[in-house]
Amino acid sequence: MHILTLKNSYAIIVNHGIRFISSTSAGCENPDACGDASRTLQELLVRAQAHESAANAPNDADKWERSQSESLVHWAQEKGLILDHGQFESRIADLKRLEGGYEHRVFSWAEAGRVIKVTKPPHFGLNWDLSIYVQNVINCNLLFGDDMRIEGIIETPDGAALVMSQEFIPGKSPTYQQIAKWFGGQGYTQHSQHLWIHPDGRKVNDAHPRNFIVDRNHQMFPIDLHVESLGTWISQEGET
Repeated sequence: MHILTLKNSYAIIVNHGIRFISSTSAGCENPDACGDASRTLQELLVRAQAHESAANAPNDADKWERSQSESLVHWAQEKGLILDHGQFESRIADLKRLEGGYEHRVFSWAEAGRVIKVTKPPHFGLNWDLSIYVQNVINCNLLFGDDMRIEGIIETPDGAALVMSQEFIPGKSPTYQQIAKWFGGQGYTQHSQHLWIHPDGRKVNDAHPRNFIVDRNHQMFPIDLHVESLGTWISQEGET
């Protein structure tokens, strides 16, 4: 099993859309912080899945997108996670913009040791589906120790956006050869250029160089993979 060693960083505290920094140890070195983040993700997943079941995924794509956004906003209001859109945009305007691909706007918050990732409304990830997006975040946290967290929700004219954060890791993108060595060393086999499957059923997709960081100690960190299945690995982990 490959679990990352998480560095000390900062916890982000949100108060009416204004972020403050509290110097504390984050990540799985702090069980309370890690547990709270995990519970919030699980609660959102349950809400998103319940909404899908009740709404029966209408054929009208625009209607479905509005419905997902409205459900997310209602949940965020219940949890006190609504961020003021204008204040949030003002805050991130001073942060360094990073390459975010099709799924996110991404900003480096170096002094906090975190990266801020904002989904592009009205979609949530490549599948445009909130429950699939949140399930993948949970899977990445479990499998790779990514420490991705929900920091809040902003309402935009195009729909609701999730504001996420994860650890900032300075480094560079690896080569495909390095990626192949990393996966092969853990028992995965390659089924297409970006898809790797483990004998226990773990299936990891979107494994291109932009979704990894190699730090100055030559350690490789996945940062935005699509974990399509945990296979039997998750039950084996529960037994250890």
